Amino acid sequence: MPIRVQCPNEACGKVMMVKDQFAGTKGKCPDCGQAVLVPALATDDLPPTKKIKKPASAPVEPPLPATKKIKRPPQGPL
Repeated sequence: MPIRVQCPNEACGKVMMVKDQFAGTKGKCPDCGQAVLVPALATDDLPPTKKIKKPASAPVEPPLPATKKIKRPPQGPL
């Protein structure tokens, strides 16, 4: 949804529609060249997100203790 921006130059006052990707950046008015700040998007302006339901989870069991590696003597030919 485009962002409505008005040139701060009182002599110009041009109203522009700016793409969302430029929210929070500065640009120049195409008519007079005055620096224009594009406001950041408010969270109210963002589309609603779908809520994801978490599946009912089973109780989590604690992890098993780590096992030690046993060093075995090298085996030679028999």
